[in-house]
Amino acid sequence: MATLRDVIENLHTIYGRRNATYMPDRNHRAIFLGDAVRHLGKLIERKRGKALAHVRASIFARTCAFAEGFVDLSIMRSLSEKYPEKYCAYCKSKPCYRETNRLR
Repeated sequence: MATLRDVIENLHTIYGRRNATYMPDRNHRAIFLGDAVRHLGKLIERKRGKALAHVRASIFARTCAFAEGFVDLSIMRSLSEKYPEKYCAYCKSKPCYRETNRLR
């Protein structure tokens, strides 16, 4: 199985030129990403579970395209900082023992 870095590099190799041509700025890339998220919401509302994997993959690919619109924004570095390998970023424990809802 490919590493996350390999997947991101492959997406750039395949779609990078197209993304730069048709989505020259972050606004275009944000709309592109938003369209995939809206599609996911519609599938969830309609309970069409079989298509969810495809749309989740599309959201990841479009998130990578969005990130490419920023100078010096590494998805790998951002994920590593947000989710450290050695402990939970919130409670500093492994595994996480925090009981509160982190989404608030």
